[in-house]
Amino acid sequence: MAADRAVAERARIGLDVGAWLVAAAVLACGLYGTGFGYLNGDAAAYAAQGWDADLAQRTVHLGYVALATALAPFAGDALPAWLDGVTALAAAAAVLGAGAIAGRLDRPAWPAAGVMAIAVLPWASFGEVDLPWVALMVWAAAIRSSRWASALVALAVTLSPVALLAIFWVWAVRSHLYWFGTSKEKTAGFLDWDRGEWLIAGAAIAAVFVLTLVSGGDWWVGERGVLHAPSPRILRAVQAFAAEAVPWWGTPLLLWGWVAGGAPGLLMTVPLLLAPPDTHAGLLLAASLGPPASRGVTSLKGFSGWGRLAFAVVLALLCIDVGLAVREWRGRMEQVVLEEVAVHAVLVKMGPKDGLLAPWSWGARASVLATGDPYALPWRVPGEPVRDQVKWCNHTWERVFLLPPEAELSSDLAEVVRKEHGVRWVPGLAEPMQRLPGCRPSVRPREMPPAEAPGG
Repeated sequence: MAADRAVAERARIGLDVGAWLVAAAVLACGLYGTGFGYLNGDAAAYAAQGWDADLAQRTVHLGYVALATALAPFAGDALPAWLDGVTALAAAAAVLGAGAIAGRLDRPAWPAAGVMAIAVLPWASFGEVDLPWVALMVWAAAIRSSRWASALVALAVTLSPVALLAIFWVWAVRSHLYWFGTSKEKTAGFLDWDRGEWLIAGAAIAAVFVLTLVSGGDWWVGERGVLHAPSPRILRAVQAFAAEAVPWWGTPLLLWGWVAGGAPGLLMTVPLLLAPPDTHAGLLLAASLGPPASRGVTSLKGFSGWGRLAFAVVLALLCIDVGLAVREWRGRMEQVVLEEVAVHAVLVKMGPKDGLLAPWSWGARASVLATGDPYALPWRVPGEPVRDQVKWCNHTWERVFLLPPEAELSSDLAEVVRKEHGVRWVPGLAEPMQRLPGCRPSVRPREMPPAEAPGG
């Protein structure tokens, strides 16, 4: 009786024990890596806006900032670690969703979950917006109910507008499950396809409409609005897709399974090439490659002799992919720690009459670590006009510190650079500093209480 219940439960949610174990391993790794520091400037900005309950700065990620705002009273100073934990949970959820897609095609779920785990593990410990919306879209494709799928899509759109490009992928996967899933799926009313696709599209449109109203149009035309997004970089997006989603050593298994049974939604990942390469949209490609992996495992396992040897070899190659994913995850943790140490080394040296010259990712992290605000520290991006970094304006700095520690500098700036204990700076009145683009005429410093020196 207990065995019958277990089989019925697997038929209902499409998951096997192996998929749950893979997801648990990803969750454990993700939680272990939380709290080491900010991966980039965006992660620091999300935490700062959560502390300030500032929902107006990043309306294209309104849902994620709202989540950070809701967690802030409970997490306090540990909010960055809590957001890292949200990402770990999202990574595990994406792994289960990929397994569920394969399970509902009557294939073992654990190989598909494994392919997704290889893709998400390197990012599973760092509080960013991308893995949560990816997990929501994977489950929107996998879940039976059209209503729940529509709700998940709408929520994903509030997290990131890139989710709009993934709707075609959700449609394609759900259609594949309807036509090629088990007969039980159809008789159970898995999807009333004609109604289901319109519900999902309507939910996405409604989410955009609400975001437009709430933001006063800034979701579209604000400084960080959808219409001001960077131009698509197709080649870089293709490279990001391949690097994030394809387990290179396990490619023979994927190709075998693809020939045998296809990859649901594979072609509908093409619109995601229009997304910025740093949005990790390619992770949905891994969800499409999961069912071929499961089909390949099923096919090879049924062979004898050489087939079993091929099965063992392919599994060994997939284990190599797992090892590479773990190494990348650990390397990213080490990178975060080393970069945070470098930022603190500069902040300790900075006084009230010193400024900072750094790319966005470094400057925002330094400002949040020093003041809790991405723009309260006097910093600017080298070679670009001052935008939000209004603390820089209307001042002459005695020294200007430089981040990252060993970044290449323009030849004229390199001539005046000074180095002390691994920290680099230039005199604020040096001629190269005076030639940097100035503050925009529309920029006015925000009213802020005087801040203490970052190192004081």
